[in-house]
Amino acid sequence: MVSRAVRKESPLSISPNLQGSIPAGEDLAELQRSDPEIGCIVCLRTQQEDQPPISKLLRESEETKILCNQWFRLVVRDGIVYRLLFAKNGEPEVLQLLAPRAVRTAIM
Repeated sequence: MVSRAVRKESPLSISPNLQGSIPAGEDLAELQRSDPEIGCIVCLRTQQEDQPPISKLLRESEETKILCNQWFRLVVRDGIVYRLLFAKNGEPEVLQLLAPRAVRTAIM
């Protein structure tokens, strides 16, 4: 797996403001943590820098395993986890929200 270092001060753009897509009284970070598909990997990524061995995720969903394999692309900002997308030239370009199931329909 290729590792790409991303400077924390990189001026990356973040997906558009999704506050209108979040149910009233809900916190996006909490929605991520409680999501059945992405919750496990979100919790791990917000708590540690090192990628966990896939053997610790055998009972988790296929989506969780896929995200684990993309560990180096997962970025935490203000307690929310995003996937780093790269431009064609290989430079970091944008942060894509790992959208919890509760807001996916509203986002689309």
